Amino acid sequence: HLAVMALIQRLSRRYDTVLLEQLVYSPVLDEQRLRDAAGLQEWAENLCVRLNAGSVDRSIYETAIERAEESEGYDVMVIRHTHSMARRIRLNADFWLP
Repeated sequence: HLAVMALIQRLSRRYDTVLLEQLVYSPVLDEQRLRDAAGLQEWAENLCVRLNAGSVDRSIYETAIERAEESEGYDVMVIRHTHSMARRIRLNADFWLP
């Protein structure tokens, strides 16, 4: 547990903390799932529900999948709306695969 929390703290400099915490409870994404648009869309929608349920600062989250820019398959886009600002976070294959 402590190792995961330390990793989340380190990655939170670049990624949204609530997003990182919710990813701990999400099913693992592998190369095959990153190429399956329908399966990845369902995964992203489930993540969005958890993000919005766990948001403590009234942020609103959206998720979408987009064609990967640098590889085959798709990237997961997470958009966090806080007040009138939107922050886009792209989770590409480099994020998911070692």
